[in-house]
Amino acid sequence: MQSFARSELANASGGRFYGLVGAYHQLGDLSTLLQTTSRSRYYTETLTTKSPNAAHNSNYVGHERYRLMYKRYNWAYDEYLKRSPFSDILLVDIQGNIVYSAHDPDTFSINLQQTTHAYQALSKTFAAIKQQTDNAKEEQDRVPVVFTDFSREPGQKDLSAWFAAPIIQQGYLHSYVFFKLSNPALQDILTESDTGNHSAQTLLVGSDHRSRLPMHTESPTTYSSPSINRALQGESGVGSFANFNGVPVLSAFAPLTILNGSPWALVVELPEEEAFARIRQLEIIFLVAMITAIVLVIIASHWLSNSITAPLLRLTWAAERVSAGDLEQKIESTERSDEIGRLAVSFARMQSSISEKMSLIREQNAELEQNLTVIQQKNKELQTADKLKDEFLATTSHELRTPLHGMVGIAESLLAGANGPVQRSQRRQLEIMISSGQRLTNLVDDLLDYHKMRYGDMDIQRHAVDVSSAVRLVLELSGHLLGTKPVRIINQIPDDLPPVLGDEQRLEQVLYNLVGNAIKYTSEGKIILSATMLENQIRIQVVDTGQGIPAEQLEHIFEPLIQANTHSANYRQGSGWGCLSAAS
Repeated sequence: MQSFARSELANASGGRFYGLVGAYHQLGDLSTLLQTTSRSRYYTETLTTKSPNAAHNSNYVGHERYRLMYKRYNWAYDEYLKRSPFSDILLVDIQGNIVYSAHDPDTFSINLQQTTHAYQALSKTFAAIKQQTDNAKEEQDRVPVVFTDFSREPGQKDLSAWFAAPIIQQGYLHSYVFFKLSNPALQDILTESDTGNHSAQTLLVGSDHRSRLPMHTESPTTYSSPSINRALQGESGVGSFANFNGVPVLSAFAPLTILNGSPWALVVELPEEEAFARIRQLEIIFLVAMITAIVLVIIASHWLSNSITAPLLRLTWAAERVSAGDLEQKIESTERSDEIGRLAVSFARMQSSISEKMSLIREQNAELEQNLTVIQQKNKELQTADKLKDEFLATTSHELRTPLHGMVGIAESLLAGANGPVQRSQRRQLEIMISSGQRLTNLVDDLLDYHKMRYGDMDIQRHAVDVSSAVRLVLELSGHLLGTKPVRIINQIPDDLPPVLGDEQRLEQVLYNLVGNAIKYTSEGKIILSATMLENQIRIQVVDTGQGIPAEQLEHIFEPLIQANTHSANYRQGSGWGCLSAAS
């Protein structure tokens, strides 16, 4: 409606000084003339057709102008009504005079500001649109639309509602356009997507509980049901209710807010008996299908048991003969295409492969010499295998960490008396278990660190590190390694050393490994830690009075799993990772 009020057709035909509105104003005073002839006759015989007596009319020019305007625009209005749900269109000037009606000539020239005519719904609509237009004068681009609820007009069978909008050009009000909507047309709109289910009923009920759609003559004048009441209260939903006749129905309802602010209820109902008819039918079909399936399963299971067990018994007897050494025993059921046939074929292949393997062994002896050259080529592939080994070692180490922590934790709990007092012999065994578990845990951590260092996955968090604090922490953590050894640790690292850029955790790990090695290989004497400034670096030294490293083994001390001296007399417990992790 707003788009039509802005359209070229509305602007051309509803202009105040041209079009149908302008031509109407040139007709003069029609009140005396319409007292002697009906509006419909005057409109159809005088204004809209060229009458031979029109030339003798005193207002011939005005009549002829209106007839030409009617001829120009009436066909366009007719075409618009064919494509729209509306049944009539009126043009009304700003004084309230109906200057044009597409399908109801009886309304021609009625002034809607008067109360003496029978078209009170039109008067109510005109008053509302006039008030809306006056209030919207400041908003020149806004086209207000008003709505008058359904009512029965004189001589009309169906109820009709009216919509109205102003025709405004360049902020200037020229006229009004009215649209008539009958309730059969409204029903056609609502049932446009009907699936053909005639049992479903659509209701459009106003706040007065009266239907806005044409209903059967036996239907009540007012409609009330839980779904209608909830929709009028602004709710929407779907549920099972009793309709206005008390019949159980499935109902979908939603509220509608009309232009005049009145609430309407849109309800679609389907009787429950019809809605659930298909479900009841499916229940019967399902029951019959289940009984049939049970009978068929019993018959099929009996047949399958006989068809499966007999071949299996024959196959079992043949397998026992083959296991006894009869390699010529014929295997039956190999021609079958089911699982038993495949099993029989597998037994037959197994039977023939035993003799084939004997000859294959002799052939493989000859191939061993040829494989020597292949071995040389495979050596090149060992580098790749070595990488896979490292990855496997890292994965295995990671998987070992959790059970090792669990074993050590359980042993420490037992040693602490969690399950009662521990005998001296058992205490010694638990201490050995804890010590071995801790060694394995350290080995696993070293393996993981080695794998990360080798493949560049070590996460280094660089920040300012206080070297003296790190050394004091390492010495505290290493104190238990001394045990009862007559070894003295001397810390000569000054407290005023400047902070260095590095990873504090890794620095402590390196220092712990170096101090641990010094304690391990020093039976008595002392271990001295010192630090020296070298331009932009700090050199930390760990010097001990232990047995030392032979000169010929210095080049191997940074290799994984290598100890500098493995002679039984000088062997010390260790994994061979300490120096490697420190160097990396």
